[in-house]
Amino acid sequence: MNKKLETLSALDGLTSLANRRRFDEALLAEWSRAKRSGESIAVLMLDVDNFKWFNDRYGHQAGDDCLKQIANVLKTKNTRKTDLAARYGGEEFCVVLPQCDLAGAQIVGTQILQ
Repeated sequence: MNKKLETLSALDGLTSLANRRRFDEALLAEWSRAKRSGESIAVLMLDVDNFKWFNDRYGHQAGDDCLKQIANVLKTKNTRKTDLAARYGGEEFCVVLPQCDLAGAQIVGTQILQ
């Protein structure tokens, strides 16, 4: 039961992605690991353009549906077990990419945008 509560406390309720607290913990751990090992780490930050306008025009349910669709894209493009997609806040998302250099981050970012 405690394990289930711990898991739920690390998830964003709307998108089922990792929440901000889980993101902060993962980034700190991966940053420390990258410093020790000398490996690269990349972090992508995504902000949904014109989300306030969309939400005001089409309503909060449509806005929630939009965020869920974006989360689904992040889940499907996040193929490595070590990567972490998270809802950073509002309409902002982050992806932590351990052992990933600039070229790899650009590839992942392009796949997400497409």
